[in-house]
Amino acid sequence: MHSRLSEAYNNLGTILFEQGQFDGAVRNFLQSIEIQLDVAEVHLNLEVTLTSARRITNAIKALRQAVQLEPTCSEAHNNLGICLGTTGQFDLTINTFREALRHQPDYENAHKNLAHTLEMQRQETAQTTPSP
Repeated sequence: MHSRLSEAYNNLGTILFEQGQFDGAVRNFLQSIEIQLDVAEVHLNLEVTLTSARRITNAIKALRQAVQLEPTCSEAHNNLGICLGTTGQFDLTINTFREALRHQPDYENAHKNLAHTLEMQRQETAQTTPSP
């Protein structure tokens, strides 16, 4: 019974997200999680909604929970890397994309995101390194 109710809240959250009603979607995803904490998919849905609402710190928390529930979920690692990338934590971001690729070596988005982050890190290093 609990899993069906949790699924109903997740589905309603998805509908509200698709309608651009982020606050309502977040409330429903949180309700789903409260009923059934161990469903990584709901944490991913929550993260996408929080990211869309530009609530990155909360999105990172949701993704860390998703990764804890499903450590081999490449999508969760990739999305976490994207969110971490907005914080400027290049080493952590790079390691997170590499973790996504460790679980799914052919994950094209993770390859692109890793390459982009490595380039951004290189550019930042070049800007902060004094010229001789």
